[in-house]
Amino acid sequence: MILKSIIVIFVRKKEIQMMIYIIVKNVMVKQSLT
Repeated sequence: MILKSIIVIFVRKKEIQMMIYIIVKNVMVKQSLT
């Protein structure tokens, strides 16, 4: 039970990191275009 919740938290953190990475990448691309 506890292990499962730890895994869920870890997966959510990875998803958030990926979203942040994608957002940052998009911002960098837009800045380099202008």
